[in-house]
Amino acid sequence: MTHDTRAGDGAFTPLEEWPIAVTRSSAVEEKAARLHQLNRRRALHFNTLVMTDSAMDVMLTLLVGHEQGRAISRNALAMANLMTSGDADAVLAALDEADYIIASDGGIRLSERGVSLMRGYVVIAPDRAA
Repeated sequence: MTHDTRAGDGAFTPLEEWPIAVTRSSAVEEKAARLHQLNRRRALHFNTLVMTDSAMDVMLTLLVGHEQGRAISRNALAMANLMTSGDADAVLAALDEADYIIASDGGIRLSERGVSLMRGYVVIAPDRAA
């Protein structure tokens, strides 16, 4: 299944309806989920791919997964971030090249470097949803 923000009806999908389970067990995880939610609202509002930040959205999704102690499948990443499989693969290839992620048969996780950078980013990022 693929998703394209250009084909959306502009409706917002609450975190509870994401294709991955989102439970909030830490302040970092909660803020990462809120930042991702803001990015998704922006993408749906403008209804164009040019207003998306796919790499950061994938990284935020993976940070939530990391904080929950689990890997995320390629399909779930694509669905959660309104991306086609091809677009998700391109973003994941770039993130892998940057040493931000580790992909395996069990799913995709942030690398140690990715975790460190994303936790640091989430701490300093403005939280306009609060």
